[in-house]
Amino acid sequence: MKGSFSEYEPVTHGSAAFPIELYSERVYDVKPHHHKEYELFRLTEGKMLFGIGSEEHIIEAGSTVFIEPNETHCALDTEEGGERHFNALLFGAEALGHKSDPCRKLLESVKIDRFLKIPDLYFEDCERVFQLRRSNELGCEMEIKAFLFGLLSFIFRSRQYTRHSSLITEEISSDTAVGTVIAYIRIHYAEQINLDTLLPLISYSKSHFMRLFKEKTGLGLTAYVNRFRVEKSCLELLYSDKPISVIAGECGFNNVQYYTKIFTRYIGVPPARYRGSTKRYQRQISGR
Repeated sequence: MKGSFSEYEPVTHGSAAFPIELYSERVYDVKPHHHKEYELFRLTEGKMLFGIGSEEHIIEAGSTVFIEPNETHCALDTEEGGERHFNALLFGAEALGHKSDPCRKLLESVKIDRFLKIPDLYFEDCERVFQLRRSNELGCEMEIKAFLFGLLSFIFRSRQYTRHSSLITEEISSDTAVGTVIAYIRIHYAEQINLDTLLPLISYSKSHFMRLFKEKTGLGLTAYVNRFRVEKSCLELLYSDKPISVIAGECGFNNVQYYTKIFTRYIGVPPARYRGSTKRYQRQISGR
């Protein structure tokens, strides 16, 4: 799917009050698109070419794919053609609660495996739940949430995920100087970041802020920024085919040698070895 145009899907899936939607459809092609919600996609009948990110896979009935927010994906007909049917469950992170809710924090602290092994029994009640949604029966929201939480619970119990470090998801109040700076780092980590760019955001002296930052995070500013960038790069190494030099640049490192040095300091192995060993392990777990 490299070079494919991906259209943002402006359709609202669910509502602000209930950000979950279910689909049960027969279609021939779903063109490359992306949306802000998570998606659990399960092919229930037939075969299709499923594209996600820069990868393409032939999937068959029973395959379940987990799609991250804003991740380009499509489902296209194969040469054999034939009837196809899929179920899709789309949900926003807020469906799991407020940002401080432990269920939502757990979801946002992991990278769920792209291809999942979920027993059929978890989908035995699927069509009934879909029908409840279509008819908007009283209590359908509880049934739908129970269905979603049941699937996510199985995914976590069966350890079909990769855990982030706490840096990416830690909660430090945004109304503090440290919280303000961390919020800036999370958005601008790919750019040049130093005290001169940060101090205008807060009303602290350099020495006072550095002391406060170390007290709240346990790290100096440079160490925090470097570690955050490394953790972001881990996800790219696992879930993209980008060259390591490109990943280094996109995560804020000016040269690949320095990136490799910092990565090895925090992770214990160089980026290439980390990518290779982890992907081999994932293939063994998934049977692919």
